Amino acid sequence: FWLAIFGLALLSFLPTYMSTAGALVYLTALGKTQASPAPDLSQSAAPTTAFSAVTLEDIGGAAGGRSVAVPAKGIRIGRGNDCDVVVESEYVSSAHVLIVPIEGGRISVQDLKSTNGTFVNDSRITTADAGAGDVIRLGSDPNARFTIRA
Repeated sequence: FWLAIFGLALLSFLPTYMSTAGALVYLTALGKTQASPAPDLSQSAAPTTAFSAVTLEDIGGAAGGRSVAVPAKGIRIGRGNDCDVVVESEYVSSAHVLIVPIEGGRISVQDLKSTNGTFVNDSRITTADAGAGDVIRLGSDPNARFTIRA
């Protein structure tokens, strides 16, 4: 538990840059600078299946294999600096997509009224559930793609 918190704290100081053919991706810390409240352990709740990671698929082959964990609060991906994952591409909106973990190791993918759309397995969506092996693409940029790993 403490290792996970310490690891996220370290990530906030170590941004990661990834270059793809035509797109620069900047992964910021997922927790930003806001502390999460301590969970209320007095209430008994059924355990949920944690979603492990969203993996950025580098189509150009230059920086493949990088991944970013999806926290319970979800992540916002877009071109804006206030997003959790910043993708520098003319085809990606400032706040493009919200990804939130749901039960069963799946995620909810919600397009945030982007100009060029969000696609899950090449089907344009407004909101969709996705799971391991599915591909999320932002706009028409072939480099702005994420594969889901549970």
